[in-house]
Amino acid sequence: MKKIISLQENVHVIDRSFEVRPLKLNAIPSNKILFMHAKGFKHIKECEHVLKYLDGLEIKPDKFIGDDRLFFWKNNRLQADRKNFNRLSRIAVDMGLALQTHFPMHKIERQFLDMASVSDWHALLQVYETYAESIADFNLSPNITVHPPIFEKMEEISEKLNIANQFLIKLGEKIKAERWPIIIGMENQADPFIQSFPLEVTGFLPEHLRVLLTGTNDTIQVTYDSGHRLLNKEFTVRELIDILVRMGKYVTNQHFHENEGLDFKGKYLDSHQAAIQGNVRGFNRCVIRSIIDNVPLNLEIPTNLYSPLRLLVYVSGMRNAIDIVWNDERNQQVFNR
Repeated sequence: MKKIISLQENVHVIDRSFEVRPLKLNAIPSNKILFMHAKGFKHIKECEHVLKYLDGLEIKPDKFIGDDRLFFWKNNRLQADRKNFNRLSRIAVDMGLALQTHFPMHKIERQFLDMASVSDWHALLQVYETYAESIADFNLSPNITVHPPIFEKMEEISEKLNIANQFLIKLGEKIKAERWPIIIGMENQADPFIQSFPLEVTGFLPEHLRVLLTGTNDTIQVTYDSGHRLLNKEFTVRELIDILVRMGKYVTNQHFHENEGLDFKGKYLDSHQAAIQGNVRGFNRCVIRSIIDNVPLNLEIPTNLYSPLRLLVYVSGMRNAIDIVWNDERNQQVFNR
């Protein structure tokens, strides 16, 4: 496991030689951007010692299982478990944390739904209706990160993307019409031919995201995953940013981690290691983009692989690095402060 170091001495100042193009119109820059993934109440408890350094949690409802479940099916409709959502909300309020979700995955409470399957659209729209109600009832942030559709054969990709695009157009229209407090972030994925995740997922090229977003309204945006990009040499951030600028889109959320090494089959492993300067291409730009566009920078890491002390050093170091950049007087004009 790579040694985690403090970032406190490795802070970069924004100047003319280090320009980050804002993408989100009318965004008010902020340093309240540091989030971390939460995979159940037990996981939150285990990370209690670092919560004070965070601004929010990105919950993964599929990891809240059994008595801790956040959603369940009843009469073919997805329902929110109000008791557990209230419990989650109390934790967030007590710690001063925002909450947002990384959901749906391809399995929603053990039921498989696919946006590239027209027969699933009705059920998916009902799922998003339940999400919207939960966001409103429990004061969650509007961001919902979503994975692109899966595929089995290369020749299926184009058709899958186009069908999914039609669903996203329809979903965006529904969000607007019903005034649901939702912003969808379609997440870039690792190259399925070199990583070991069992499902082959589209979204591993910027062009895939362009197809998915074509014709959608401003409720459909992008979640950028730094670790997935590292598992795909064909995916460049520059190309993605150029596409987003042309389409009037932005990065609404960032999953921040790194990947290295091979699994026993010789494939790259989507290991989600803690991102460290020098190992993630564009590390500083990721941090500064979150500040300038005021979007979450999510530490999407397997916290159980790090000792409590090492996790504390890493999270507090990220907090300190963000705040020093934010407070440096040389950056005030950039942040319009």
